[in-house]
Amino acid sequence: DGIKNTVLLDICCGTGTIGLSLASRVSRVIGVELCASAVENAKRNAMLNGIQNSEFICGKAEDFMREILTSMDRDARSK
Repeated sequence: DGIKNTVLLDICCGTGTIGLSLASRVSRVIGVELCASAVENAKRNAMLNGIQNSEFICGKAEDFMREILTSMDRDARSK
């Protein structure tokens, strides 16, 4: 399945509901959210649901997008 190699970027992810609900269908979920308590809740939701292929970042999406995309590109080239 081609989507299994996909990295899902959940921008303004809140508590991670959408990204986490799709985590089993993709290789990795990266959520970005400005609200620190929402990020902590997203991490807790992932843990409570046994989801290990997710990462949540607290901050402005525009401050992290370049770094995230560069990291994804580097990861793709190393495979």
